[in-house]
Amino acid sequence: MIYTLCIIICGFHFLIKILWMCWKYSYGLMSIATPPNIPFLGTSFYFLSDSRKSYFQLCNYTKQCGNVFCIWLGPKPMIVSSSVKFFEAVLSSKKITTKGFSYNWIRDWLKTGLLTSSGPKWKARRKLLTSSFHFSVFNRFNKIIEEQACILVDKIYFAADNKKVVDVQTLIGLATLDIICETSMGVKINAQSYPDSEYVKAIFVLHKEIVNRMKFPWLWFDVIYKLLPCGKRFYKALDVAHKFTFDIINKRMKIKDNKTYNDMPLNEKNYFLDLLLNIHKKNEIDMEGIQEEVDTFMFAGHDTISVALSWTFWLLGKYSEIQRKLHKSIDEIELNGGSLFEKVRNFKYLENVIKESMRIHPPVPMYGRTVEENMTIDGQFVPKGAQIILLVLMLHSDPNIWENPKEFIPDRFETDDWKIKNPYSYLPFSAGPRNCLGQKFAMIEAKMLLYSILKKFSLKSMQDENEVFGTVDILYKPIDGINILFTRR
Repeated sequence: MIYTLCIIICGFHFLIKILWMCWKYSYGLMSIATPPNIPFLGTSFYFLSDSRKSYFQLCNYTKQCGNVFCIWLGPKPMIVSSSVKFFEAVLSSKKITTKGFSYNWIRDWLKTGLLTSSGPKWKARRKLLTSSFHFSVFNRFNKIIEEQACILVDKIYFAADNKKVVDVQTLIGLATLDIICETSMGVKINAQSYPDSEYVKAIFVLHKEIVNRMKFPWLWFDVIYKLLPCGKRFYKALDVAHKFTFDIINKRMKIKDNKTYNDMPLNEKNYFLDLLLNIHKKNEIDMEGIQEEVDTFMFAGHDTISVALSWTFWLLGKYSEIQRKLHKSIDEIELNGGSLFEKVRNFKYLENVIKESMRIHPPVPMYGRTVEENMTIDGQFVPKGAQIILLVLMLHSDPNIWENPKEFIPDRFETDDWKIKNPYSYLPFSAGPRNCLGQKFAMIEAKMLLYSILKKFSLKSMQDENEVFGTVDILYKPIDGINILFTRR
């Protein structure tokens, strides 16, 4: 009886193995390197739930399998790469523009706006919005950024005078939330002064719950998620966020109901929402589309800047000689006078500091795409329906591209040698057809905030490498924040 049972179990195990091989063969992925996996459960069974540890797993798999390999999420293949040639082939392609499955979890919030849409809708929306994102539009946002920078500096004064260590990730996150709300919708939410407001709380809950949902597969099913406490928190916060932007859009629309955008006085043309309302007047976007894009602008333009600047502060607090060089440059520029925007616009070294920070700690640590037809990418066959994950963190630390990749060296961006090697070797804002539309705005905002603070303060990082860990989810955020001690200069 036991002998018969053993034969049945072995036979069943053999059958599953054969079926699994046939399944992989049907995708054409028999020859690609693959980490340990279980038939039809794939590599998922081996993945750690902790996002930081799971990223280290991907790094180890790269060492074991090479810079292009396949991970199976259950029965579905995911092609993972840190190869610059693979990056270039994927991001430059006009056929691979559909975002990966990880973007599914933000569609409740953003619907199918520019970030999450694909196909004809994305192409039409991208073309529509690109024409509105010329640099002169951003020039009108400068006073808003400068005003919020002043509030941020005042808060740091208070902390510095009381010798209080502050978490700059939280502090800057509130400032960037104020900036993005006013530039996108023309509304002051005073997040820096009132961080406990309903809308501010809702935004932070949405970010937190989206990341948590991505981590745990049992939360991926809407029917289950909506019944759980975390799902209830998410949808309650979502109602608050959607109602807020909906009310603002309608209020703004009524104010301008009898005007076209071109009829408005120049000083009224301040907000992203106004640009969308102008497009609406031409019947090129509906009300739902306006809300999608406002919510998308809020999502994409808030945390990314605060994360990038948080890491920049940590690096400057660690590399005192670079901080001193930056202070000296700022003092020289101050002698010439001019507006804050004029001071930072062509401040090359300040920009290099931010660029180098985003190389070491890219705010978006990986990009995801879905392949919609069988194709060969950089010599590797990729089947229809496969997910592609591009590991930006590993690309930015590739010693074949970057000399001393772990060192903070802003001067490496003084020349364009890195572009000569391959312009796809540095991608904090992605590249190709789906690159970040607001990257110029993001860089100007980051430079203005950093300049305003460094002009007044010296800073010291209160954590070393063993105390600061990034979580690799939607954004590469420090898990426990960035603790900085500011002192008046």
